[in-house]
Amino acid sequence: MSELTPEILNIINAGLSKGLSKSNNQDPDESVRAWAKARELMREHDLKVECLVGNLEEHDPAEPEAFTMPFGKYRGQQLGHIMRNDHGYIRWLAEDANLDAGPLRDAVETLQARQI
Repeated sequence: MSELTPEILNIINAGLSKGLSKSNNQDPDESVRAWAKARELMREHDLKVECLVGNLEEHDPAEPEAFTMPFGKYRGQQLGHIMRNDHGYIRWLAEDANLDAGPLRDAVETLQARQI
């Protein structure tokens, strides 16, 4: 296993962001390659998505809408805003993102359950 460096973390974040982007001016094959490279590096370093986002323990579980997304194409935006504008992203987080147990997963699952 290679050393986990800031450069590798940047490649992972960029790959995850490109893989999730719905930009029309983005080459779909490039998005798939970037996503695959990010996932490969994450597996190589035994990382889950929440390992990349720092301390999430300060979130108030009673207000999942106020949780600030710490990575990806919606980095810095609140989950409530994301939910209103791109419910599919919340569904992806809940069903396919492989989030570790913790405040982000709890917030996403709460929002997903409200939409069903």
